[in-house]
Amino acid sequence: MDECCRNLDGGTDANDGYVLHARGRRIERLTLYEDLDGDRRFSGADRVLLSRGPNPSFVDDSVAGSIRVCCVDLDGEGPADDGLLVLNGAGERVVLAGIFEQGARVATPELR
Repeated sequence: MDECCRNLDGGTDANDGYVLHARGRRIERLTLYEDLDGDRRFSGADRVLLSRGPNPSFVDDSVAGSIRVCCVDLDGEGPADDGLLVLNGAGERVVLAGIFEQGARVATPELR
């Protein structure tokens, strides 16, 4: 899955995207990139902001802000209950990124 273009690095332009490689519910790789060539997809001309495998990796930097993308179907199960959380640092740097799934919603009983 390749999703472009949003502001994920805390800069001024919505020129960032993410590529998610998954096998079923298992996330194999998450790559955040800056779309430098304007083709609205990850390509060789783009700058990788962060790339991580199934285990989180943290860049040693202070966190300046966060971007939350919700809700989309990232795991291919059908419901749009997944999201992406990106923590960014100064100078349009991505510090940490992770995928999450919204919790099950509990139905409220009707009052009669």
